Amino acid sequence: MRKQWLWMVPLVIIILFFSTFLSFSYASNDTDPSILNVTEKDLIERTTKIIDKKINEEKIKANRSASNKENKEQSYIEELFLQNNVDIGDSMDKLYSKMGNPNEEGMYEGGIYADYGKETFFINPDTNKINAIALPAEKIDEKFLSEVENSLKGNVIMEAFNEMENLWLEIYDWKSYNVMIERKEQKSSPIYIWLTEDSLFTQ
Repeated sequence: MRKQWLWMVPLVIIILFFSTFLSFSYASNDTDPSILNVTEKDLIERTTKIIDKKINEEKIKANRSASNKENKEQSYIEELFLQNNVDIGDSMDKLYSKMGNPNEEGMYEGGIYADYGKETFFINPDTNKINAIALPAEKIDEKFLSEVENSLKGNVIMEAFNEMENLWLEIYDWKSYNVMIERKEQKSSPIYIWLTEDSLFTQ
């Protein structure tokens, strides 16, 4: 944070230098005090405007950086999960009409699953709507997966070891959804990454 404001130091030095210079000039040459005051005032006003401009530029850069991060985060998750135009909350009928018949389907922990190989959709049997999408990490490009993980940093909701599944879980907030990453151990590489409806695994 201190480095961002180092550019102000030369401006302050300039103000002090010219103020001192003008004061000596006034003392040695009997300069009209009103001229001296106007000159110093103009210098301070100009410098203040420069500082204000620099501060505004820094704010714009910070806002742009935050916006770029958000857009990048959205593009990674959307490309990973939503490229088939099938979203969380869509009906089971829409899933089958868009994706065709799954390679395998059945029941999992009280819900319906439809496995298409690269991705598995989970459907709430009470509503017949998709509430989760799971992808095996081994089928995701390693560099792209790393970018996804980096984009989610700072949005973590919960980290815990799931003793029933014997897996380390990380759940992140993303828009109106949650993203969950499963690992064998806390520091190991992801084995599955999920997009779920909000609070599906945190209720």
